[in-house]
Order: sequence, then structure tokens, then C-alpha cells
Amino acid sequence: MNDVDEEVRELLRVKAQDIPPTLDVPRSLTTRVRRRIALNALAVTATVVVVAAGAFGTLRAFHSRSSQTAHTGTPCTSAHLRAVVSMEGAAGSREGTIDLTNTSGACTLKGTPTVKLLDQQGTPIVSSVTFESVPPGWQVAGSPQPPGWPVVSLAPEDSASVRVRWSNWCGDGTPGWLVAIPGSGEVDVEGIDATTVPPCNGRDLPSTIELGPFEPHQG
Repeated sequence: MNDVDEEVRELLRVKAQDIPPTLDVPRSLTTRVRRRIALNALAVTATVVVVAAGAFGTLRAFHSRSSQTAHTGTPCTSAHLRAVVSMEGAAGSREGTIDLTNTSGACTLKGTPTVKLLDQQGTPIVSSVTFESVPPGWQVAGSPQPPGWPVVSLAPEDSASVRVRWSNWCGDGTPGWLVAIPGSGEVDVEGIDATTVPPCNGRDLPSTIELGPFEPHQG
């Protein structure tokens, strides 16, 4: 029996040596594994791209809001401002600027104001007066666009200007002027007197006031 056992053991040792140390992986299995690895890598890459794009979009939106806040600031109100007009004769009309000085904290102006004329009793004059928009003074002069325009940022004591031209006044006396700050009240315009009133060029023609947008004061 011992001899038989020994022969069996020897046979097993011989057969064990015939077994290769590694097994060949079937080609179909290798292909499936490689495809799965590639798909997983693609999924990870796509996830990273989406996350990065989302982070970039968030940062860009935050920067945009921050820039908008920096450029917009606190809008000026009528309580912030003092308005003074300065006009000279120009071919049958009067031309100059309305200068608005900030008498309070930092604020901003944007857009084109409106003007209201008042009679001697302080009643608004609503007939025989027309208003027209004109380009800002810097554009007419061929100067570079001011930084930040059309927003005009005013520190305390800084001024903004509005280009103005007034022609054909055939009414009684010298009317008062109010300049309306967009969305925030009206300011009495100082400086309107006999020297700023244009001549009457025809009673059948309207009185015309041309106004430009807010722009930094040049002076």
C-alpha cells in the first residue's frame, strides 16, 4: 500500500508541474473589462467637467453681481442734490448745462432727467412746451466715453452735468424749473432769470427744451 501511495504522490507532482503558472484570460472577457474601465473613466471625466463648469458659472455670476453693485451703487435722490443752470445765448436760443452737485453721501445717477416748467403761481406749464433728447456733451465734443458711463458716480461735493438748450419762450415772465431725478423726486433749478430766458421766435411755435443724459461734470 505504501508503494501505491508513493506512486500516486509522484504522479500528482508530475501533473502539477504541467499546469501553467498563469491562466490565459479569454479575449471576450478582456474586451469587456477594458470597455468597462473606459466607460468608468469617461463618466468620471464628465463629472469633473460638470462640477468645474458649475463652479465657474457660480464664480462668474458672483463677479457679475459684484461688478454691477460696484458700478451701480446707491441711486441719488432729490435729497442728495443741488441743481444750478448756466446758459448763454446761442443763435436765438440759450444753451449750457444743468449742474447737479452731491451734497450728501456717495450716490449714482443714470439716464436722462426730465424738466418741468412752472408759471408765476407755481403751477406746471403743460402746453406749448416740447422736450427733445440730445447726445451728451462729451460725445458732441468728440471726447472719449467717461469711465463707467452711462452710470455717473458722485462722491460728496462731486457734480454731474446735463446738457440743455432752450429756445422760443413767448410766455409771461420767467418760469421756474424743476429737474426730476429718475425715480426719486424733483429738485428746484437755481439760476433761471431774465438772462437765461430765450427770445420769442414765434407765438405759434412751441417752446423747446433739449436735454442730454447725466454725464460727469467737466470743469
